[in-house]
Amino acid sequence: MLFGPAIRNIQVRYYIDHDNDHRRATFIAGMGRSGTTWLAQLLNFRNDSRFMFEPFDPGRVAMSVNFTDHTYLRPDDARRIYLAPARAIVTGLVREWFVDQHNRKVICARRIIKDVRVNLFLRWLYEQFPGMPLVLIVRHPFAIAASRAKTGADVDLETQFLSQPQLVEDYLAPFADLMRRCQTPFERHVAAWCVEIGIPLSQFKPGELGVVFYEQIAAQPLVVLPEIFAHIGRPFDRRVADFVKKPSHTTLSKSTLVTAWASGSSRVTAAWQAAVSPVQVRRGLDILEAFGLSHVYDDSPMPKLVRPPLGITWRLEPASRENMVSPQPS
Repeated sequence: MLFGPAIRNIQVRYYIDHDNDHRRATFIAGMGRSGTTWLAQLLNFRNDSRFMFEPFDPGRVAMSVNFTDHTYLRPDDARRIYLAPARAIVTGLVREWFVDQHNRKVICARRIIKDVRVNLFLRWLYEQFPGMPLVLIVRHPFAIAASRAKTGADVDLETQFLSQPQLVEDYLAPFADLMRRCQTPFERHVAAWCVEIGIPLSQFKPGELGVVFYEQIAAQPLVVLPEIFAHIGRPFDRRVADFVKKPSHTTLSKSTLVTAWASGSSRVTAAWQAAVSPVQVRRGLDILEAFGLSHVYDDSPMPKLVRPPLGITWRLEPASRENMVSPQPS
């Protein structure tokens, strides 16, 4: 115990990251409150990689100042203001206390990088840094909305998404009116999920992006995690299942989660149902239908699919537009 703070200082500040090949990094993406930290810790449960936390946070990491919480980049965008900091991040050259606060590896040849701000430029990362494994974790949009509600968080759809001309031109023009009609934080969080998850799912083909459902990790870790370890080129170790119930560094209430796990994985995956009203569920289902993503989740805790779909075609059907009822206060 006496040497604990000194050891932590070394792990955070004085580690050696000696292989700057971007292919030695694995990037974990997903929405905030979707389990990105949890998944990163599972993939690094042997502590065989440097753990880099939210390096694209413009408010905490100086070199990422030109990024925003929802920056969209076209895959061929070669602007240095984005490419230079991204290269420094994926090659391990960035050294910031905030980024390395959870690192436990002193001599590092690999990196696990997790960030909730990269969903809209995941394809850009794939094209600019070929060979770097990318993993996207997907969680029920109602669970994310309920979790964010506990923190009082909201999202400004106009500022964060609709103010980006290229994003609107490439994807969001058919959905702009729908997004502007979202009146409550819950509806806005669900719409944001459709954007942040729908776009990367539409940009990748099978084999290019490792995609996994949060709920399936919780319910069947020994079934789904081997596929993710194979995707990132790492040997699978069944002992990882022993770490699934361990709260992540960013869990809001560790005691509540531990209690839920004691009742089984279904208690964890269905926890949002106690916090979401029937009116909110109906509004959320309307939004998923309008975005063409109702085949991924419905009002049940588990996803409707075995695995998330890749290469989906985004289009807003006229019937879907009509089915989107006018939002009312929840």
